[in-house]
Amino acid sequence: MAQLTGLADLKQLQARYQAKADQAEDGPLVNFDCPVCEDLQWVGQPARPCECLERKRKARMLAALVRALGETCAPYTLDSLTPLPSRHWKQAAIIKRMREEPSASWAFFGTQGIGKTLFAFVLARHAIEQGRFVVATTLKDLLGSLRDWQFNEDVKPAITADTLRDAKTSWCVVVDDIGVMNSTPFAVQEWLGIVNAIYSTGRHQLIVTSMSSEQTLRHHYEKAGDGLGIAILRRILDMPNVLKPTQLFDLEKPKNLKLVEQQEVA
Repeated sequence: MAQLTGLADLKQLQARYQAKADQAEDGPLVNFDCPVCEDLQWVGQPARPCECLERKRKARMLAALVRALGETCAPYTLDSLTPLPSRHWKQAAIIKRMREEPSASWAFFGTQGIGKTLFAFVLARHAIEQGRFVVATTLKDLLGSLRDWQFNEDVKPAITADTLRDAKTSWCVVVDDIGVMNSTPFAVQEWLGIVNAIYSTGRHQLIVTSMSSEQTLRHHYEKAGDGLGIAILRRILDMPNVLKPTQLFDLEKPKNLKLVEQQEVA
């Protein structure tokens, strides 16, 4: 009942503003973005969230996704994405597979400029359109925020393991450019915690990209004695719903293409 009283109070306040605006020489000064709820964000009795709340939430997440992964990705959706064989000969097959399994976890490894980040963007945008929560960041920014969080509780990282464990719905987490981890042990441990939370809950989607191959990353971590790095990479690739890591280093189409495709499907 208190909620309805608050709604009535807001209605009265809005009516007074509208009345004053109607007296202006240039006509009404109040233009509602949502004519259904008149920007109150609640409708009906008992009061329930207006559909505009969901639209605004999706718009905010899409804007954050564009900021994280780049404005050049903004025009593209999973449906509109067109293969560019000049970038990489595997693009058509990858896009087809993404459209078949858009909610699966993905790991894209490959050189710069072949579409890894764009693939991650359109998959995350699809998740937003489906009403899911999406968080996108680079590994550098994520580790930086986790490191700062260690010393200042007022800092809010893009995502934490506790957030994912407590979430009642499916999230999509995009981490761009995973690779060498120059940060504090606390931050790297928290990154492992995030990956473990996605793995253990089984309801979240993880999308990662890297300019290094799986083999290169594994060799680097082993050479550096980085047990956490090895554990994170292994956990990402062992997720039940992660598709076979998509390697995009072979820029030239192999002569025995059918054999390569059979090996990738196996």
